[in-house]
Amino acid sequence: MKKGQQYTLGQKWLYFIIALFIIAFMFLYLRAMFHNYEAESTTCLGDVQNSLFIAETLYSENCFTYSDGQRVYPGTIDWEKFTQTRWDSNCYKNMPDNVNLTIDGKNIGDAIYKPIIVNKTIYVYKDGEITPSTVSIMLEEPLC
Repeated sequence: MKKGQQYTLGQKWLYFIIALFIIAFMFLYLRAMFHNYEAESTTCLGDVQNSLFIAETLYSENCFTYSDGQRVYPGTIDWEKFTQTRWDSNCYKNMPDNVNLTIDGKNIGDAIYKPIIVNKTIYVYKDGEITPSTVSIMLEEPLC
């Protein structure tokens, strides 16, 4: 082998090693970037928790939903069940920290300073009649 060829061969290996380090660094950087994005998207569950709370309020018989013993009427709130005492007895398993419910001027729950207000159309069972109404659900804004 000639001397000139040895020099070029050695120089090419140096470039290959440098390129290998750059490609490895780029791969590790992209992997860390995707990992951080994935972790960020799964840690903020405030909106999901609020949506589950609203669904449980409107469709589950555990707390305020009207039932006649045989059937549960989703989206219908029993006016007799809609009390602060029932609220305080922990009718929700995974309730957000601060929540306030208002139906036809009757207010239960906690005071909220930075609320997100969600209005839903419901029915209210009161004195043997079912009438349409609106519930205002005030939830605390998620931190993330």
